[in-house]
Amino acid sequence: MKIEIQIRTLLQHKWATAVEAAETFTGQALKSNQGSEDWRRFFALMSSVFAIRENSPTVPGTPSNLDELHAEIRKLDATHHMAATFSGYRAIFPQVEKQRDAKYFLVRLDPINRLVRVKGFKQSESKEANRSYTEAEQAIERNSAVRVVLVSVSSISSLRRAYPNYFLDTDAFLSEVTAITGWQQNSKAH
Repeated sequence: MKIEIQIRTLLQHKWATAVEAAETFTGQALKSNQGSEDWRRFFALMSSVFAIRENSPTVPGTPSNLDELHAEIRKLDATHHMAATFSGYRAIFPQVEKQRDAKYFLVRLDPINRLVRVKGFKQSESKEANRSYTEAEQAIERNSAVRVVLVSVSSISSLRRAYPNYFLDTDAFLSEVTAITGWQQNSKAH
């Protein structure tokens, strides 16, 4: 049996958990350096913030001083609502757990209005789940901050297995981001 052992600091763990969550709920392969340039930049900047705090080299191509890093993170957050998005992730799990017979979950996250909606579909309803996902995606206005993703129980289960303290870990990362951006929490779930 092959195993993987990762040794990392607490800050590195916060970052890794956040990347996993963002991948799962945005449908982007951020660990493979794919997906939105803004999300990749955000994580590079946060990585450099953590590197400075740990007296390590910053990510190439990012500022090497905290003031410049913070300014760029605030700018990205103002446009893409990263802090609000991470806050919305916390509202997803309780809704998923209520729908025990569901296999697929259509997640609609509106970070500006701080709304999260989760609709579950049974395994036999996969076509309906995909149709609903397509419709929800097409209903989003261009340049909207709203995100829609269709995730399976296996995606959520693997996230939970990899990060059993998911809520604590993403909350810890959110605290780091809000310390930089000044964002105030107050999300609603439906």
